[in-house]
Amino acid sequence: MGTAVDGLASRHTFPRSHRLKEHRLIRALFDRSRNDTGTLAQGTIRLVYRVVPRADVKVPAPLKVGVAPGRGLRRAVDRNRVKRHMREAYRHQQHALRHLFEARGDTLTLMILYRGGLPLDPPRIQRDTARAVTRLAERLTASTSDAGT
Repeated sequence: MGTAVDGLASRHTFPRSHRLKEHRLIRALFDRSRNDTGTLAQGTIRLVYRVVPRADVKVPAPLKVGVAPGRGLRRAVDRNRVKRHMREAYRHQQHALRHLFEARGDTLTLMILYRGGLPLDPPRIQRDTARAVTRLAERLTASTSDAGT
């Protein structure tokens, strides 16, 4: 594994520093008493997100993303397969959000939840994740421009 010319090898990476693992950040996403979290649903995918100051995150990164397969999948092999497909789908669609938050002093904490069941449909996960991430980028861009005016 070498580096390619112009950084093309690192275009679709999902580094450890971008993984959402801090319990306090995850709890804040699902705390119903908070009013600074948002949700967005698209087909089999649901996004729960919150914008936090970069100083509140231990490892500074523009994005902190976690995936969860939902409660409907009983077998570990099914849950792991869903998580793998969700990470892969996000990895290919992350650039709109990444470019939006690299220039800002905030970090986007994002949890991607799977709402579907079995049988698993990987192309649908890919399609729904792409649409959800695009809609989220548009929503966050609109809220940023509204706050600036």
